[in-house]
Amino acid sequence: MKGETKEMVTMNKIEMMSEAIDETLDKDEAEEETEVLDEIGVDIASQIASKNAAPLVNVKSEPTTDVDDLENRLASLRRL
Repeated sequence: MKGETKEMVTMNKIEMMSEAIDETLDKDEAEEETEVLDEIGVDIASQIASKNAAPLVNVKSEPTTDVDDLENRLASLRRL
């Protein structure tokens, strides 16, 4: 019984160390991504905010009446 308990304690420590390493690596990756985006001038938060404020469909656009164009668009949707 003592051997099993000792093995469980050892496995628990290994699991905790593995989780700590994974968390550290994930944080480092996120920080690196943020730094790279900052260096190239990409501000994701402002882009998301501006996209949410803008309409998704341009209401003022001319409707397409060309049958061939509509058929092509329908065919491309069916492929999805």
